Amino acid sequence: MESIQQFASSLDDIKVLLLFYWVESCFIAYTGLSLIGIRIKLGKVIPVGVIHGVMVYLVRGLYKYFEIPFGTHTLILLIIMACLLTIFVRVRFGTAVTASLLGMVLLLLGEMVTMPFFYKAMNMPVEQIWANPWTHILAGYVGDSLIMLAALFTTLTGYSLIRLGDR
Repeated sequence: MESIQQFASSLDDIKVLLLFYWVESCFIAYTGLSLIGIRIKLGKVIPVGVIHGVMVYLVRGLYKYFEIPFGTHTLILLIIMACLLTIFVRVRFGTAVTASLLGMVLLLLGEMVTMPFFYKAMNMPVEQIWANPWTHILAGYVGDSLIMLAALFTTLTGYSLIRLGDR
């Protein structure tokens, strides 16, 4: 019976990976680069998002398995994102770090602003929200609302905070 529950749990994790982590990683990469004046096509964002999404899944899984307190995983994932941008988008590592930081900061700001309202509206324990794959995905997209709006804004206006458009 326990193996069936573990299998069901891993399927739930895969739902979150496929329907959320990949997309969120694409937004981090795209928006971070756009904010420093680097416009990239979807074909370059998708491999970065897919690989980074898998890394999010693996790093969080390792942290959970080894009972490491979350926090440093963000730094590890930031470095992974910067490496992926360097490889796939072919920007300098410093530029990739800047883009990754901007994307992550927007993501974290969006979560800080939206999640308290989401938790209150859901009227359920936080642990229960994150334990269910569908509410986990919903919570994730609510938290990502700022970075999604920034991606839309930079796409429509061509705006960038700074120009580091070195390739």
